[in-house]
Amino acid sequence: MLFASLGKECPILFKTSKRPAPLGAVIRCIPMYANSLYHSEPVLRCPNHAAATVDSSLGGGMGAPPSHFVRSDHPSAQYVVSEKTRHHSVIVPYEPTGIFIDGLLFC
Repeated sequence: MLFASLGKECPILFKTSKRPAPLGAVIRCIPMYANSLYHSEPVLRCPNHAAATVDSSLGGGMGAPPSHFVRSDHPSAQYVVSEKTRHHSVIVPYEPTGIFIDGLLFC
């Protein structure tokens, strides 16, 4: 089981192979369990938080489905569930200023 503080922002670091990144580039965040035995399992919010009323001050994420563990307050955030793997992800547009990082939450 994975525990994270509700509404805790977690900065992410990444590199692009091209500078500047191509126009229309996006960043997809897919949470995975560190233990390889559980890589095939999707990371979900605990039942208590998934059932709670969405509260943006507690990392509700704008339009995030209740079971999504990673959330973003970016207005263009897209929440995806893979039909093949059942893994959940959030996609945000790449913005060279790094503003998209504000509001990437693990709930």
